[in-house]
Amino acid sequence: MTTQTLSIRPEMTMEQIMSLAPSAQRALFQRYHIGGCSSCGFQPTDTLAQVCKDHNILDVNEVVRTIQNAEDADRNVQIGVEQVKRWLDAGEDFSLIDVRTPEELAIAQPATKARSGLWWTT
Repeated sequence: MTTQTLSIRPEMTMEQIMSLAPSAQRALFQRYHIGGCSSCGFQPTDTLAQVCKDHNILDVNEVVRTIQNAEDADRNVQIGVEQVKRWLDAGEDFSLIDVRTPEELAIAQPATKARSGLWWTT
């Protein structure tokens, strides 16, 4: 698994950051209690520097590193369908945690059962 440093700058909007690093909102809430509710929220048009200022966070570079680390961690624990296919083809023993929503499961379940014989529980 590789890590890739994201180019996140303080003048970027939160919308740009969330698009680049989907794990940013979770990381900001976990570390700084930012973005989880109306009293600690931010607008998509707010810059990272403004969000830090509004929440009395002095070290914007630390926040950037927090976002980068969270994104790296997420990339290292998520796998793509190609990897699962390789494991299946090779007969590898692995566990897969299905995190699809009930709506996504309802759409995919009939086709998945027909192709693989796998049965899903909800």
